[in-house]
Amino acid sequence: MIIKRTFVCKMHDDYGMLGLVLKGHPGFEPLQGLTCTHDILEHFPEDTGELHEEFLAFGAMLYGRGEGGYFNRGRYTIAENMAADFFSIINYAMQHNKVLIDCPGRVHAPNGYYFDCEDFEKLGRKAILDELGDSLDMFDQISTKPKIRRFVHQACRWICRGFYKAKVRYRNQSSYLITEMFREYEKKIDNILKNIIEGTEVEVTIDFTNEVVSVEEVFDFEEVEA
Repeated sequence: MIIKRTFVCKMHDDYGMLGLVLKGHPGFEPLQGLTCTHDILEHFPEDTGELHEEFLAFGAMLYGRGEGGYFNRGRYTIAENMAADFFSIINYAMQHNKVLIDCPGRVHAPNGYYFDCEDFEKLGRKAILDELGDSLDMFDQISTKPKIRRFVHQACRWICRGFYKAKVRYRNQSSYLITEMFREYEKKIDNILKNIIEGTEVEVTIDFTNEVVSVEEVFDFEEVEA
């Protein structure tokens, strides 16, 4: 399995830091190592920016980094890390007029020791209430406590679905390999951002077969006749 992408270096309008934007998508937010790697390895290729796809990607995070031990070195569990992101996801939904659709059909809980759906839903509800407080009515889907409960429950269902979708996508790769490739890619993105300028194109290749991660600046030389 080989993943290839070309990015363009761009300054973030709000944070004043350089990041990478997928070539051909100038409206996307410039991303640094962690978020750029998350978008490539944990979002699915057919994603179109819908809200439920953020939670599908969380499911892929569970399958790869969760099973692979990425969060074992940190202070917080993977469920705590995901719950903490609810605020930014809701902000994204409000800015882009997105709503979370219901996850259809039956879903099964991820078969890992590190994630409990009931605990995650409690953490998610608490994170929303703690962060938004009196501003819940800014986003109709979480404007009351029953709506918060429903929103978080549906998010958890999408996470479960994303876990098994990632299991199919990465059926020939172990979670430990995914995690190591994630770490390597994250590090290389952050390193190249220290040495390039805005407008630079960067080509990335993630080769799972040969366990190689390449992040290279693209040089466009024009041949000039003598």
